[in-house]
Order: sequence, then C-alpha cells, then structure tokens
Amino acid sequence: MITNSETGQHALYKIQSHQDIPMTQPPKSLDALSISHRFLEIANRFSSMDPLLEAFVAEIKSFTGCEAVGVRVLDEQGNIPYKAYTGFCSEFYELEKKLSVQLDKCVCIDVITGNRNASTLKFYSEYGSFSIGSIKRHRATHPPIVSSGGEKKMRGNCPAFGYDSLTMIPILYGDRILGLIHIADSRPDMVPPDKLGILEKVAMQLGVALSRVLMEQEVLNYQNTLETRVFEKTNELHQLNSQLSNELEEKGCITNALLASEEKYRSLFNSITEGVVVSEIICDQSGKAIDFRYLMVNPSFEKMAGLKATDVIGKTSRELMLDIEQSRLDHFGEVAFTGKTVSFEEFISRLDKWFAMTAFQVTTGKFAILFTDITETKNLQTHLEDLVKQRNSQLKDAYDSLVVEIAQRREEQRLLNEALNRELVLHENLKKEMTKRIEFTRALVHELKTPLTPILASSDMLLNAAPDGPVKRLASQIYKGAVNLNTRTNELFDLTRGELGILELRKQMIYPGKLVKEVAVIFRPVADKKQIQLTIKINKHLPRMIADKQRLHQVLVNLVDNAIKYTPENGKVTISAIFDSQNMVFEVRDTGSGISPADQSKLFKPYTRLPKNRSQFGGTGLGLGLAISKIFVELHGGTITIQSQAGKGSVFTVSLPIKPGVEIAKGERDESSNN
Repeated sequence: MITNSETGQHALYKIQSHQDIPMTQPPKSLDALSISHRFLEIANRFSSMDPLLEAFVAEIKSFTGCEAVGVRVLDEQGNIPYKAYTGFCSEFYELEKKLSVQLDKCVCIDVITGNRNASTLKFYSEYGSFSIGSIKRHRATHPPIVSSGGEKKMRGNCPAFGYDSLTMIPILYGDRILGLIHIADSRPDMVPPDKLGILEKVAMQLGVALSRVLMEQEVLNYQNTLETRVFEKTNELHQLNSQLSNELEEKGCITNALLASEEKYRSLFNSITEGVVVSEIICDQSGKAIDFRYLMVNPSFEKMAGLKATDVIGKTSRELMLDIEQSRLDHFGEVAFTGKTVSFEEFISRLDKWFAMTAFQVTTGKFAILFTDITETKNLQTHLEDLVKQRNSQLKDAYDSLVVEIAQRREEQRLLNEALNRELVLHENLKKEMTKRIEFTRALVHELKTPLTPILASSDMLLNAAPDGPVKRLASQIYKGAVNLNTRTNELFDLTRGELGILELRKQMIYPGKLVKEVAVIFRPVADKKQIQLTIKINKHLPRMIADKQRLHQVLVNLVDNAIKYTPENGKVTISAIFDSQNMVFEVRDTGSGISPADQSKLFKPYTRLPKNRSQFGGTGLGLGLAISKIFVELHGGTITIQSQAGKGSVFTVSLPIKPGVEIAKGERDESSNN
C-alpha cells in the first residue's frame, strides 16, 4: 500500500483529527447524513471485497447519476486494476485494467501518488480528489495536459472515449492509500462541489470497510500459513517417529531390560523390609532448604512409623509436626540437588527406635531415604558386637548393590522416558501454539476490528455534523476513544504477526533527517504545552537508506512519546540522527525520571508497563509499544538499546545497518539542521 507519508500532497491529510481534514465540506443537511448513513450500512453489511465494492459502485452511480463508476484497488505490485465497475465499455476497461503506478502516467496515478500537474492544481480538493466539470471547456481555453521533462507521456484515455466530466477520489484509511473511486460521464458538471464533499466522506467509509476486509483476508492467509507449517511440522514429527521406532527396535533388548528392571524396582520397593520414603525438597527464595514433602512411602515404612501412606503422602514434615533440625534439612537439600549420598543413624523419640538411614538423590530436587530399624542391634551392641559388625557388613553390601542397581535403573528409565516422550512433547507444544495463535487472531479481527468500523465512521460523521457545543465535544471524545482503541488493536495485530514471523516490511528509499523532522513536528505542540524543550540534531550529509518508512516512523513516535510523557515540565527531549560509516543511528534522549536496571531488563517484553512510580506522568496503553518497536528494528537487522539511571533520564538508541555504497546523489542531499 502507499501511505500519505510517501505521497507528497497527501501528507497534509490526517484522518486521526477532525481539525486536520481539509476535504470539501459536505452540506450539513438531513439528505447528506441520509446518504452517508446508506453507505455506512453497505460498509457494515459485507465481509468480502467483491460484493462490498459492487454495492458501493451501484450506490455511487445511483447517487451521482453518472454513466460510469469504478473502484480501483492498489495491490502489492503497484497496480491499480478495477475491482468493481459499471458503465465503462469493454475497450476502455481492457486499456485501463492493468494501470501501473511505476509504468504509467495519468490523472489516476497522480491521485494515488500525490504528484500533481501544475496546470491542473485548481481541480484538486484539499482532500486530494481530482474533479473537472468539463474537459472540453477546459481545453477550449487551455493547452492540453502534457508531461514535463523526461516524465512518461499522459495516457488521456478518458477524454479519448468521450468522457467530459471526470472525478477521481482517493480511498484512504489512516495514512494509507488503498485505491480510488473513478467517476466519468459524457455530460459536463455531473459532480458539483456539494456532491464531491459527500463522495469524499463515502471514500473514507469505503477505506475503513476495505481495510477491514483486507485485514480479514490477511488473517485467513496467515491461518493458511499456520496450517501449512503445522502440516510440515507433522511430517517432521512422523519422520522423527520413524527414527525413534528404528532406535527403539534396535534397542529392544535395552527396553525390555528397562521394563523388567522397573518391575523389579517396584517389587523391591514394596517388598523390601527396610522402610523407603521418597520426598521433594522445599526451599526459600534464596535456595535454602526449609522443609520437605512426602511423595511415596513403602509398606515397611508404614509399619515402622505406625502411619498410613494416605496420612503422609502430600504433607510436609512441619505439617506432620516432625522436629527436623536445620542441619539435617541442609543435608537433604545437598543430596537432592548435588546427587551426594548421605548415611546416618538417628533415634526417633516418638517411636522409641533407632534407625539407620541412607539418603540419596532420585531426580533433581527429590531424594529417597532408606530406613533400617537398628533398635535391637543398638540394644544388644555391647553383647553382640561381632554379630552387629557382620550385620552391618551385610547391610552395607546390600545397600551398595541396591544403590548401584537403582542408579542404573533410574538412568535407563530416564533415557527411555525421554525417547518416548519427545514426540508427544513436540506435537503438544505445536498444537497449543497453533491453537493459541489462531484463537488470538480471530478474536482480534472479529471482536475488535469489526465493531470499530461503524464506531470510527459514525463518530466522525457526528463530529462533522454536530454544531459547536456539548454534543460536538462528546462526539470528539467518542472519536478519539475509537481511534485510540484502533491503535491498540493494530499494536496487538502487529505483535502477533511479529511473534509468528510473518510480519513483512515494505521498504523504500527514505531520508533519515526528514523522518526525524516529521516526528518532531507531530510532538512539538505536546512538548510546548508541557514546557519541554524539544530539540533535533541531524548530522549533515546523511545517506539515504532502504527501509520501511512507516515502521521506522512508528518506532520513533513510540520512543518520543514515552520520552515526553515521562519527562517533567521544563525538561528536555532530544532526537538525533547520526551516521557512523556503517550504521544509521537514531537517538532519543530525555531528562525524565529514568528507569532502574531491574526494570530495563523487562522493558522490551510484551505487556510490560513502565514502573509504578512513573504512573504520575500518565502512562497508558497495553505495554506493547517498545515490544513492537523491538520487532520492527530487528526485522531491519538492527538493534534497540537503552541507557538509563533512575532519576537521571534515559537514552534510547536505534542502530540500523546501511548497505555499503549507498551515498547521497548530487542534488539529493538530505536537508539537515539543529533546532
């Protein structure tokens, strides 16, 4: 699409503000409102492009009474073919349907690009429409319109086919030019100024509706892209599954051994005479062990402790009112996180028994304790020292064998589980991601964009039609709120496309210094109102660069808006553009409240709002501006960074690489100044 910022004369037109709309003022009559309401009803009725445009063409023809009406829509290749038309003969349609912004020259192209012939300036409205009452009458007193210099020759097909009255109205949506409405008649003066004013309002309504339809189509395309990716990932999963099956087949003996060892482990766990407890460690924020929770106990432990598994599992030692010393908790934490094995003896007064205990790691954060009742051994130790030594030796041998075997089985089991779960994890993650993105996108388009179409158009109509007073102020508030909601919706949609990797740039040759000045012009009234000194510093002889001007404009607007918003009165905000021989560097510096290092690390994440102590400056929004800016900059291959200290202001830096050999051509020097 071509935006207003790219098209010369159209740059004066801003749909966001009623005061900025320099279009022909429509008559404030019930008839004008009725006509606009009829077109608004058509805009809301259709959800696809062809019937929407056909209905608009039919209604425009009925309203004007003209012989021929067509709607051209600008595509990605710079062509403006007719998407709907009536009244044009087939020969005229065949000549005009492949009209190209890059290759052709005619009034339609001038209206789209904003390039106006000096001899026809009087036929353009402030909105950007071209309307001539009689070509024959004009030619009788003026020379024919011709191209100047080395420009392409004017086509002139409309008068060649006998059309005398001719009107072209641009279809705008925000700062984007979507196409134009072409009205022609062999009779003179078929579109007087009052009708032109109404038709320009109709073009705005068509722009909003057409943008909604295009966005819905884009969402469907993105959904198809996602489905294609899912299909590709599914094929990859099938291949991985095939490889996994081969691996499992080759390691069938290992699998059978693992399954057998698992069964043996469970049998051993349930039948061993020693008590076994499996627990998970509980730590505080510093990582210090403060408690543990019981996960599993075997029948022998139930018998030893006089407790049932149902009374123990899921509870902590504190909940069971067990007095565990901190040194013992430290040992358990060390076992659970380092894999170290710890053995000790302990007398449990509640049970009046001595136990030999061995703690070893199960998995990270989890450990098991092997309990052996040595009460009788302890009581007879004096008299049966030899027997005790023999028993301890046997227990040690059994323990060593058990630890080795459990460790081996645990490792084998872990490897098997990882292999078996890999496919399921990948498939589930992909499925969740796809579902989440599709649901989000559908909700974005249908739940936010669709209601905005009538709100934006109706509130703008009401704002234009209402007399000065309370009603006009209320209409202004409604319109501003709708524009703000539309901005937030676009931010969400851009963020989603960026996260999915399907956000595309529309690059062109731009002047960095001019871009900085355009942003400064937008914010200077806001800065003056807040008594903030807004300064721009642009190095001389900056090179041109290939970039998406609309996206870079949005990045700088986000940065300057934050800088002014969080800078107190009598502060300073400076916007700079510097070329360091390899990169174009944009810098936004303020003397505001600054941002702490802890908050800086989260600043470019989605839905991150600036710190609460900065809310006194009136921060609003979803916290998406900087996250979206980061996506736009990185799509250009650049970086965005911040240097800030609480209470001492902030400096945001955007660095974009410039291809070698891009120099300023003679006569195309980027206008620079410091002011």
